[in-house]
Amino acid sequence: MFEEGTQITMADGSIEDIHNIMEGSMVMCDDGAATRVTSIFRDIQTTYVLSQRTKHRKIETNATSLRPSCTKVDGILEVRCSLGHTINLTLFTKPTFEKSFKFNQVLVRWVKLVDIVTSDNRIINIPKYHNKKFPLDDVGILEAHTYLENILVQNNKPLSFDIEVRDLDYLDAQTRSRSKLCFKPVLSGNGRLSEFLTGQRHLNTLSVQNMAWLLGLWIGDGTTVRPEISVDSLDVSLMDALIELCEPWGIYPGYTDSVIPLRAKHVKLYYGKKPANRKYYQNCKTNNPFWKAVTNLDFKNREDGSKEIPQFLCGDDIEIREAFLAGLIDADGYVAKELSQSGKYQVNIQTIYPSVMKGIVNIARSLGINATVTTKPERIAIIKGKEVHCKLTYDCGITGNTALQNILSYCRSGHKIRPKPALVDRGPTHFTFNDNKRGLNHVYSLKLENSKKILLGNKMSLNTCKSNCMSEQKKLSKTKNLKQCLACQYVGIGRFYRDWTGKNKLCSRCYSRYKFSGYRCESCNFVPDSREIKRKSTQVDKTLIGLSVNEKLGCSHCTGILMYDTIRGPNRQMQMIHAM
Repeated sequence: MFEEGTQITMADGSIEDIHNIMEGSMVMCDDGAATRVTSIFRDIQTTYVLSQRTKHRKIETNATSLRPSCTKVDGILEVRCSLGHTINLTLFTKPTFEKSFKFNQVLVRWVKLVDIVTSDNRIINIPKYHNKKFPLDDVGILEAHTYLENILVQNNKPLSFDIEVRDLDYLDAQTRSRSKLCFKPVLSGNGRLSEFLTGQRHLNTLSVQNMAWLLGLWIGDGTTVRPEISVDSLDVSLMDALIELCEPWGIYPGYTDSVIPLRAKHVKLYYGKKPANRKYYQNCKTNNPFWKAVTNLDFKNREDGSKEIPQFLCGDDIEIREAFLAGLIDADGYVAKELSQSGKYQVNIQTIYPSVMKGIVNIARSLGINATVTTKPERIAIIKGKEVHCKLTYDCGITGNTALQNILSYCRSGHKIRPKPALVDRGPTHFTFNDNKRGLNHVYSLKLENSKKILLGNKMSLNTCKSNCMSEQKKLSKTKNLKQCLACQYVGIGRFYRDWTGKNKLCSRCYSRYKFSGYRCESCNFVPDSREIKRKSTQVDKTLIGLSVNEKLGCSHCTGILMYDTIRGPNRQMQMIHAM
């Protein structure tokens, strides 16, 4: 059963809270088909949150006390459900061939589903590692390779299995850390933008796609007062594309240089013709189809006038979503020149609007593209010798293969365009997750007219509720190999290392920080990164006494003092001696 507030994707692509769904409502399945809700069951049960495992952490500055919304990691996938809810997991693993010279043997290891008996005498089917040993000689190695080939034929696909949330602790640590949930793209659309522009749904002509691209460009670099977009004058291809794509709609871009010409041109989108007699804003808003789309389709918030991505766009046709995201990338996106180590394209889009950040994440996931958010707090930066106040910024990183490459083929900015792929893969995207207890909450169960999986608002694909969900279930097993970081209090089963005392554990993130900075708080054990140390060091006078450096730096988490580890930290004393 799902906790109250869980969002569900409806058949028309809109998103609705589960407690607002009525019997007879049409919801979307994970394959894009629509199905009817036949009954709804309500209860109060203990819930757990299954959240995407990520390297992102909460903001570690004083800005969190001023902005409560910054105290959580934005953009992560999560679902809150009861202990009896059944989830489908996928395990990506291949049989391995290992040589052990210590025991003089060859080991073939593989994963296979087996039945085990739980503490309450239930039989569950979970993956377990199996191995077969061979002698470490020519004959044994040949037999091991033959056996490995037979195993590969039988296990040529990822292992998929169903398990209840309360039984996750029966998985061993290696299997648990590799088991993944998934989210799926939305392959159908509501055709809302096409209906508004042409009066007919799903009529996605080239002009309609161009309008979607123009709306994305405005969300990135447009002004909220009038139809005006800032364009880099050195990006000739983008300026030419703006003129070309606006012409079918009767829109003519134009700008007027100031006394000292600037690189950023404030291009106004005139409808019909340019104004006469220096009336710079004439023919801008009146009957302008672009501005009508901005105001009537809620790309501009009706209350405070800020930019936002309307909810309907996340469920519009695929071509419209791709063109809109391409325009946003042309305006505010950075496209990595080279592919990542896994062969994926990488794009970063920065925005100061929370609604735009959420819209970017939702549209990317609706296209089968992974999206993460890095929140940069408010800060004072020095840019070209001037002190600049930088607002809270959301850095949305999206990575993907052919699905993202197809979006980049819509781009018009010269250095962001990528060739169109021959085939676009829109399969499910898998991710690892953590589970944490939340407590007693109101829960809801939806019974559908078929047995298909349901699509949540964040595009996660999950099973519907079964009979064991209708009552409170108990968790009898204990979590195995669960560790907690001494510095940041992160809890998980991943890579942990010994701390400076050798008795406690540090997560990989804090361990690498301590290795490169050498500082920790003597009060709360917080480990700052080297950039924070460098920033604090500029505010503290350093005095050289013999071969030691006395630095008193304050901790950003408490009122304690950061202490430098002269044994395990980087050898700064030698660096200063050489510098002298």
